[in-house]
Amino acid sequence: KGVSSELSQAHRESELGWQVELTGLDGNEAARTVQVRVKDRTGLPVDRIEAELRLLRPGAAQAVLTLPLAALDAGVYGGVLRLPAGGRWLAELRLLRDREVRYQMTQELVAP
Repeated sequence: KGVSSELSQAHRESELGWQVELTGLDGNEAARTVQVRVKDRTGLPVDRIEAELRLLRPGAAQAVLTLPLAALDAGVYGGVLRLPAGGRWLAELRLLRDREVRYQMTQELVAP
């Protein structure tokens, strides 16, 4: 990805004003219960979005696994992430509306 696409992504995210809280990736179990809370700039839950978690190896372009996160409540999405192997992973959260990525965040995690 080029710098300009990263900057335009950051600009779109700031225009949205979404507050995104991702929990459950920490720990050292192979299966982790992940939950995402999404609120708009006024603090109201954001619904009618698709949430997914993609699992990649550092430096890899293709995701090893994509986990769709189910809507659990208004603005709350979740699922169970099962790490296929040990080592370092990148978990990429993507929030889509109308099949377009509106928010993206990546967190590193380590599996035993």
